[in-house]
Amino acid sequence: SSYDSDSTITSNSSSSDYDSDVMSPNGSGDCETNIINDTGANENFKPFELLPEEAEAVSKLYKAALAENIRVYSTFELAEIVLVSHCNSKEALRRLKKIRAVEDELGFKDLDAEECWDFVNKISAGAFVAYIESATEGRPILLIDSHLHIHMYKSPENFAKFELAWLTGSMAINSNLNNVRRGLEIMLKSGSQSSIQVMLRHMNLACGIYPVKMKKFYIVDASYFQRTYILPIIKGGISLFNQKLSDRIEVIPLENTKKVVRDPDNLPPELGGTKGRVTMKKPSFVSHIKELHRLRQQAHRTFTLEGIDIPFKGEFSPHEWGVI
Repeated sequence: SSYDSDSTITSNSSSSDYDSDVMSPNGSGDCETNIINDTGANENFKPFELLPEEAEAVSKLYKAALAENIRVYSTFELAEIVLVSHCNSKEALRRLKKIRAVEDELGFKDLDAEECWDFVNKISAGAFVAYIESATEGRPILLIDSHLHIHMYKSPENFAKFELAWLTGSMAINSNLNNVRRGLEIMLKSGSQSSIQVMLRHMNLACGIYPVKMKKFYIVDASYFQRTYILPIIKGGISLFNQKLSDRIEVIPLENTKKVVRDPDNLPPELGGTKGRVTMKKPSFVSHIKELHRLRQQAHRTFTLEGIDIPFKGEFSPHEWGVI
């Protein structure tokens, strides 16, 4: 049975205590976006389970946040930050501080997530194709075609809108703690219009600060110039703050894209498949993202740990899509 907004999830809740993440199919001819579920997730964990050392790290993070007067929205937020930080309390505190600093610096509280989503869809001409299922642990993989045009986000205003849209879409996968553990993969079709400055800044935020496990970043069909001159600069810049994440960037030819997804035919033509494009604007994709945020918000309101008292005040982090 699913839980509602008045019930409470604890760290040892059973798998029957939460809503399914699975959406209904989108219809023939489109990439399927109903893949962000628990298929392939770590079967050793329940959806909202923490190991004793993880729960202890969450408690330490909570106390540190109180001591330093850092705003916290929910116990669930602290738990996902601890998991992404590999249960390292100091790293979790650093990441929490950085997340709050980025929210303030980019002015997220003054932006509307859905308006930013629409803005990016116009600038990037539907570059965000779909979420489909990777061949690794059933992990979601976000497909991005060559219409990203990231150079269009150089201005502070445009960059802030891009980041909020990105964060809204990528955070959607963290609808329970098992999905936080599993993480996310990216497949980007290389394009000619890019900006090293914007890409480096974005990758620093997406891979080093936001509470999403970026497990792999595939760049498809990069040109000789991009492979030889552009990518080494980007990977070198990322390695300054996280060598492991830099190592996860992999350039692959178009013919190899089918090896990294569970259903190769579900790729759009530009990425080597046959299915149609499900862009950010398509109702089925938008509905799926909103549904995942509804599940996230349930977790924000109801997930608890003993000894942590964070009364829900009806306030979510700015990147949460207000769907409830």
